[in-house]
Amino acid sequence: MWVIIINIVNLFILSGIIYFFIPTIKMNKLKNKITQTKTYNKLSEYIFLSIKRKLLPSKINKLNPIVMFLVMLVLFGVSFIIFNSYIKVVTTSLILSLPFFISPIILIKILLNREKSNIIKQLPMYVVNIKNHISEDNNIIGAIQRTVVEEPLKKYIDVFKSNISRGINVIEAFGLLKEEVNVKLFTVFINSCEVCYLNGGDFNEVLEHYISMITKENIHKESAKEKAYADILTLIIMAALNVFVIIMFVFTNKEYAEIMRETFLGKTILNFNAVSYLLIAYLISSYSSL
Repeated sequence: MWVIIINIVNLFILSGIIYFFIPTIKMNKLKNKITQTKTYNKLSEYIFLSIKRKLLPSKINKLNPIVMFLVMLVLFGVSFIIFNSYIKVVTTSLILSLPFFISPIILIKILLNREKSNIIKQLPMYVVNIKNHISEDNNIIGAIQRTVVEEPLKKYIDVFKSNISRGINVIEAFGLLKEEVNVKLFTVFINSCEVCYLNGGDFNEVLEHYISMITKENIHKESAKEKAYADILTLIIMAALNVFVIIMFVFTNKEYAEIMRETFLGKTILNFNAVSYLLIAYLISSYSSL
């Protein structure tokens, strides 16, 4: 136990030294190469989206790809030390540590998906409220301005209202709103409003058609989720039983543990199990994003 703690402390000290001494080293060429990589750009994109959408606490809004990558390395190092101290198979420990390495990215993706899901959930009632405000004068802009909306959609609608009040063209403002929200069902709604606005159509009919469409879409999604929950539960039970068997019946037996740790076949079985856990976790996350 003390060995694990010492290794983790050493890892944090090394990470701190690297972080504080990087700015003092002249590595302009290296820095340029790093900032031009796909990995750096992808990290920048995730950080930009999370800050732009206000999904992260204000205290860490100064997060940058280099700091994030260092955090990912520390998480990977700590998880590898812990897994390897118990399993004592390097390849298996590396496989199991991979999710911890990409966990900051996974967290941001979860936050983005959750916000999109919340927007989709509030869309039917929001459109109904817009329809109630538009029945008098067939003015979609006035209806949007008068309709109360909650977060997470509120911050985007507030920007749209501000753009309109500053004199930005309505179609341009709609385009910016679609780009900011970036939710397919919301884009369909705004596209319908744009067409109706340009052609002078009846917004009541457009909104009624959209409410009917999104209600059916939500019912279909809920039905798909209910079916997926049974599959998710089965996968979780299978993975839990597998882990229980390995921990309680394999590693508690010295002879079996040596076979698993020392032989090629044993290491292969452990690696296969580790990969299967990652696959199960991926499938569960895919079901959860439905």
